[in-house]
Amino acid sequence: MGIYEGVTIGDGQDCSNIIKTQWLCNTGIFLHGAAALYNLTESDTWKKRVGGMTSDVWNKVVKKYIINEQFCEEHKQCNQEQRSFKRYLAHWMAATSQVAPYTNTNITTLLKSSVQAAAKVFDGCPTRG
Repeated sequence: MGIYEGVTIGDGQDCSNIIKTQWLCNTGIFLHGAAALYNLTESDTWKKRVGGMTSDVWNKVVKKYIINEQFCEEHKQCNQEQRSFKRYLAHWMAATSQVAPYTNTNITTLLKSSVQAAAKVFDGCPTRG
């Protein structure tokens, strides 16, 4: 279940021009929203959505238990804003694990391994990531 960037409309275009970029910050926000709705309703519908988004993160952006911004990081082309998107995903995933406790083990595993990997390569300069 991918969370796309949006659509381009205007100049006679309808909403069919989908921007299929999947930035991590958007996924994180929607993941937490679905988890909160699961917590409120205990509905299988919301649980499946949480599962779908969590699987999407694992399948598309996790490499060797490390979160990667798939659209720019592999080519070292992330701007400063895009480098922050992993932080937002991590924040919303941690919040998700609080309102949907069944996600805690998988999310904690991913966040711990990502933090450990980041600590190994961080040189103290925030502009280089």
